[in-house]
Amino acid sequence: MLKKIRIGLLWPIIIALTFSSCDDYGEGEDSDRGIIRAGQALEIKNTLLSDVSLTRLTKMCEGLEEHHDNILRSRFSEDFIFSRRQKVYGDPTIRDISNIGVYIEVPNDYQSTPVFKGTRGVVKNFITQIPTENNLYMESLCDYTLNNVGPAPKVQELVGSRYYVYNVVSDDRFDVGIYTKHNDSKYYLYRSYQYRFDINKASRYYGMAIEQSEIFISDHSGKDYKLIFQKFLRAD
Repeated sequence: MLKKIRIGLLWPIIIALTFSSCDDYGEGEDSDRGIIRAGQALEIKNTLLSDVSLTRLTKMCEGLEEHHDNILRSRFSEDFIFSRRQKVYGDPTIRDISNIGVYIEVPNDYQSTPVFKGTRGVVKNFITQIPTENNLYMESLCDYTLNNVGPAPKVQELVGSRYYVYNVVSDDRFDVGIYTKHNDSKYYLYRSYQYRFDINKASRYYGMAIEQSEIFISDHSGKDYKLIFQKFLRAD
């Protein structure tokens, strides 16, 4: 039975929620990383993201911005093939599901979020929104790192009625946990999103989310969750 879940690495071969104690994460330059867990009340802190995290975010945001520009220039005419894995509520098994073909629908304006569309109609069990530097969960972070707009970002940010907890894991990986207030007035993990980006400037897909996942927690206890994971395989 799941009791404490750290939303950790989901990348290839084994996609699983890693069980851990409260001792994760070392000291030093990475000690500002957000600890994203289900079933455990968020300990509210006021910690700024470190220079290491901001440097990593800058690299990611530069890639996201260029990928966004390339989408708007209609650079990508190819179809993309993604592998997928899924876990549904009530089923403890993470299962491979069929690969899927998609293409990028170019938005009408800069502010609209680009999306994937299915090559064979409606896309199910797939994350369609394409992260860029000005949308989803990195917008304010990229605005700060690229344009020096807004206050210095913190590990935990109160956004509306929810807390966002950021974990800048590496140069190419970024996680965010969304916490909502329970009836005990404490905040518990509700959603978790994980991204791995192509940060190779020589790559055609520089700035693209080549692996990403969405984890949906069924209730504040963290005993059950739903997972969608996808990985870019190739372009056709």
